[in-house]
Amino acid sequence: MHPIIECASDISAALKAARSVEPAFMATAEKEAVLVALVEARSQLDALTARVLAASDDVGEAHGLRDAAAWLAVETRTTRREARRDLALG
Repeated sequence: MHPIIECASDISAALKAARSVEPAFMATAEKEAVLVALVEARSQLDALTARVLAASDDVGEAHGLRDAAAWLAVETRTTRREARRDLALG
């Protein structure tokens, strides 16, 4: 399996595992640490998503669309503006 696919799978599994955990019972120091860690992780995930999107012109072409951002907007029910912004970042 490609390392980026494995990474996405691991992230999804970790999020599913944390979904049922109640953060209200965390200590203040734990909340501080996890908030910073989650924002840092989101930044890294956004950067990886932008890199993959920038390398995915073939995805848009395979579906007869202008670019991968157009395809991603349809598949994820996000706006084309949002998807194109991510593409520009990549």
